[in-house]
Amino acid sequence: MAPSITVSDRDLDILTLLAAGFSTERIARHLYVSKPTAAEHCCKLFARFGCKNRTELVAYAYAHGLLETGVWPPHAHSALVRHE
Repeated sequence: MAPSITVSDRDLDILTLLAAGFSTERIARHLYVSKPTAAEHCCKLFARFGCKNRTELVAYAYAHGLLETGVWPPHAHSALVRHE
């Protein structure tokens, strides 16, 4: 049996927003953090999962069940859905 992948709520927030096509700047605004902080969160996820870019990271998240296809938001944090 493959080990399960655990991610924090913040990781899921970042993955959700990346899957929705948010830029780093928009992620920062949405999560009320600085742009460098948002970029750092993304970079840590790239390194953690061995991904080279956003597309690979989102594909990895879907392939490993971290995000669900056809569902918005892709995880339980419906608070992420708000108009900007």
